[in-house]
Amino acid sequence: MFGQISKHYVDIKNLEKVEAEAIPNQLMWTGNLFDQNMVFRDMSNDEIFVFDKQGQWNLDTLNHPLIN
Repeated sequence: MFGQISKHYVDIKNLEKVEAEAIPNQLMWTGNLFDQNMVFRDMSNDEIFVFDKQGQWNLDTLNHPLIN
């Protein structure tokens, strides 16, 4: 909410899947817009990425071992 959409290129070797509790502000989940199963952290800079529930994914992405 009140954020902005941005495009980031991240080296896949730096990503790790994390639990939704890694987001310090739990208000993020109150609007039911973001997928709590799609939370990732970039280990190189600790930036956290979340994805909306309405996101569109290609089959290769959905079958990636990091997500499954």
